Amino acid sequence: MRDRDRKAAPNYTNAVLVMGFVNLMWSLLLIWATLGLPAALVAAVFVDYLIMRLDRYRRRVAKSPSRPPSPGG
Repeated sequence: MRDRDRKAAPNYTNAVLVMGFVNLMWSLLLIWATLGLPAALVAAVFVDYLIMRLDRYRRRVAKSPSRPPSPGG
């Protein structure tokens, strides 16, 4: 197989971000319609917490110096 014949993969970042936003909105609207506004607010706060936790983890990993793998794994 020749690698030089391949084209670069298209950048779908914007499409993924837009569809993620759309999915988040319809999910929250569905929760609001079925369970009410307080449940939708709790779900939104929970999603925000998960996003913040992921951000803290990624910052911590980016800041830590690369270490060699441990002997057991």
